[in-house]
Amino acid sequence: LYLVLKKRFFIIVLFVIVGIFAGFAYIFLSQPVYSSSFYVVLNNQNQIDANMISNIINTEFSNKLLLNKSQKIEMMAKLLNLSYGQAEQIAAIKAENIPNQGLKITIESYRPKEIEYINRGLINYLNSQPYVKSIIGSKKHLLELQKKLLSESLQKQIELKNTIISEIAKGKVNIIGFNPLSLDQSIVGTKVAIQSIDREINILGVKILSKEPIPSEPSKPRKLLILAISFLSSLFLGIFFVFFAEWISTNKKRAKNN
Repeated sequence: LYLVLKKRFFIIVLFVIVGIFAGFAYIFLSQPVYSSSFYVVLNNQNQIDANMISNIINTEFSNKLLLNKSQKIEMMAKLLNLSYGQAEQIAAIKAENIPNQGLKITIESYRPKEIEYINRGLINYLNSQPYVKSIIGSKKHLLELQKKLLSESLQKQIELKNTIISEIAKGKVNIIGFNPLSLDQSIVGTKVAIQSIDREINILGVKILSKEPIPSEPSKPRKLLILAISFLSSLFLGIFFVFFAEWISTNKKRAKNN
């Protein structure tokens, strides 16, 4: 085997050179892709059906195989409320349910500055989905009911406070053992609870839990990986060709001698 490899070593070297050159050519011709990921939650809790949202995203943005490139761009521009030029920069949008972490959404773009706009458009798109809207509606109804009960309680507390102050001023109520501060604290606590509910209502829907910074370096093409694959594949192909050529040569000699 060694003698065979040594005899046709230049062929193996030629294959390796061509393979590495092809790898460099691919890297040079490939458009850089920038990738950024983020995790999402619904209503600031883990109420999100990650598989459902993942299917929505992957179906709408990854499986439109019957569309041509122009139709794909127009479709994404419409769904994400982007311009055609912005949608044209989308390389891929993928969703994956990571156990114990949540729903991870990865956006790949040819231009990193567009990633923020794509993020925003995707969140708005998810919040417009019937599945998400139904959960938001249920949660909002519950919060508004809690707010109504707290508002009624607050009104009664204020009326009680005003009544007691009025009765004290008239001398009709014995103030011994009465602590007005506790009533004021109860009123303030109720107001804070109502304000908290208002804030929660305002932020209902799919929200970004955490996200990576906008990348400054492309994630693709992976230069070292491509060159390594080019080198190894061309090396093995060259060795295979050498042994194949030697096998043919040997068979020809045998046929000639016979």
